[in-house]
Amino acid sequence: MNLISTYITDLKNVMFPDICPGCNENVLPRGRLFCTDCLLELPFTDHFDVKENRVIAHFYGRIPLRAAASLVYFSSHGNVQEVMHRFKYKGHKNVGITFGHIAGEKILLSPHFYDTNAIIPVPLHKDKEYIRGYNQSTVFANGISEISKIPVYHDVLVKTSKNESQTGKNRMERVKNVGSVYELRHPEKITGKNIVLVDDVITTGATLEACCDLLIQAKPAGISIITIACAI
Repeated sequence: MNLISTYITDLKNVMFPDICPGCNENVLPRGRLFCTDCLLELPFTDHFDVKENRVIAHFYGRIPLRAAASLVYFSSHGNVQEVMHRFKYKGHKNVGITFGHIAGEKILLSPHFYDTNAIIPVPLHKDKEYIRGYNQSTVFANGISEISKIPVYHDVLVKTSKNESQTGKNRMERVKNVGSVYELRHPEKITGKNIVLVDDVITTGATLEACCDLLIQAKPAGISIITIACAI
């Protein structure tokens, strides 16, 4: 049966090859996200090495963070936008897993994420997760955990309802609106621990800020943030 599955997969790859989302030309080997040329052009950040970076500065005066980092910079109509769209809406879970593996390696080498005890993904509402098939933040978190061996806590943050539109709201109203749809559960699991909250893309930061406000109630030793992409 495994041999048959392998033949079917090989046939699918011949008939419907994966094309690099960066150049839309080169056929990708199995398991690759980008061709070599486009991979070299990805706008990786230095956030895991430099503590005073764009992400942590975005939250100054809003939430006390131990560290913060994004893997890549996000820009409209670029390689990152295309691959993130595939990850979020086209079922390409391998994007989140691969970026998670990269982040896991960077955590192990970074002086700013030492002694991390728990990873917490930003939750997705169950209806949206059912439609999409997965929570992209959870996929990313699991990828990080596979490399770093830091456990993922899936049941500490829960999204209990859907948010209202953020249009026309100021920063405080956005945070309050987002915060009203999340719930902290089992706070004792993270009390006294250094935790990392993970998400796919940081834009306004309202979701991450609201989640951190809840996590602070559990009295962790410290809170850090990691995202795949940074759009701030």
